[in-house]
Amino acid sequence: MIRQGVHIYEIGDHGAIIVIAKKRQPTNYIEFSWDEGQTWEKLVISEKDLIVENIIIEPNSVSQQFLVYGTYADTSLYEDEDYDMTSPIDQQAFLVYLDFAQLHEPQCKGVDIAGAPESDYELWTPHDGRFGENKCFLGMHKTFVRRKPGSMCYNGEEHETVTHIEPCSCADIDYECDIGYVRSEEMNGQCVEAETDLTEEEKRQDELARQNQMCAEYGYFEITRGYRKIPGNKCVGGIDLEPYRYHCSGAGRIFNWLSFRNILILSAIGAIVYYGWPMIEAVLLLLPIPDPKDAKEKMSQFGKSAMEMVQGSGKDNSGSELG
Repeated sequence: MIRQGVHIYEIGDHGAIIVIAKKRQPTNYIEFSWDEGQTWEKLVISEKDLIVENIIIEPNSVSQQFLVYGTYADTSLYEDEDYDMTSPIDQQAFLVYLDFAQLHEPQCKGVDIAGAPESDYELWTPHDGRFGENKCFLGMHKTFVRRKPGSMCYNGEEHETVTHIEPCSCADIDYECDIGYVRSEEMNGQCVEAETDLTEEEKRQDELARQNQMCAEYGYFEITRGYRKIPGNKCVGGIDLEPYRYHCSGAGRIFNWLSFRNILILSAIGAIVYYGWPMIEAVLLLLPIPDPKDAKEKMSQFGKSAMEMVQGSGKDNSGSELG
C-alpha cells in the first residue's frame, strides 16, 4: 500500500520513475518516486486547484516526459454535499508538461554485471512464493535486469530490457479445472465433475458432438481428465494432467470434412468458376498461341545438340577416338 483513495498514475524511464496524482478531488500537485514507491517527493504544478483527469506518457513508457491534463476546479463549491467532484464547473482545461530528464544527470551503468556492488542494476525474478526457492511463475523462471531502487540515475530511452527465461517442471498448481469440473474440498482439492441436470445419454451426445467438431477442425479430438493448463503457462515435463488426444479415423475425417461450412465453401467456389468463366475464357483468348513451326524448329535444334553431345562423349581429352 502506497496510497489510499482514488489516484491516477503513470510509469516512465523503463519503470524507474512513478508519477501519481489525486483523482476526482481537487489538488494542485503531483508526487513522484525514484525508488519504486519507498519514498515520494511533492511537485506543485498549479497555483489553483485542479481536477486531474489523466497522466500520459509515450506508449512504451521509456521516456522521462509526462503530460498531466484535466480542468480547473471551483473551490467555492467544495463544501456543498451535492457537489460532484468529477464535474468541473467552469470547463476550463489545463495541460502541464513534466520533464524529469535533468533531475538525475548520470546514466545508469553496469547492466552487463547486474547484481554486482558496483552496478546500478540488479537481478529480479517475479514469484508468489508457492514454489519455494524455485521462484517459478506461470511455469517460467523469469529473471529481469532492472535498476536498483537506491541508484539515483536514469536508464535512458535507448536502454534495452534484459530478460532470461527458463521453463519450470509442471506441477499441480500449473493446472486449473477444465470446463464442467470444480475443485472438491473432500478430494483434497482435486477437480471433479460438476453437478448437472443432464442425463447420461445427453452427456454422451454432447461429448460426441464436441469430438466431431474437433475432428472437423483439427483432425483429432481430446478427452479431458478434468484439468487444463492455465493459459499462458509455459511449464514442460513434470506432472501431465492435460487431456488425452486421439487422432480421428480416415473415414471419420472424410465424414466430418463434409460439414455444412465446407460444403458452403465448395458451392461458393463452384459459383465463382461457373459465373466467372466468360472472364476466364476472355483472358485465355488474349494469351498468344505458339506457332507449330517454331516448336518443330526448337525440337530439331534440341535433337542436333543431343547428337553432338553423344558423339563428343566418345573422344578422350586429346580428341582421338577411343577403340
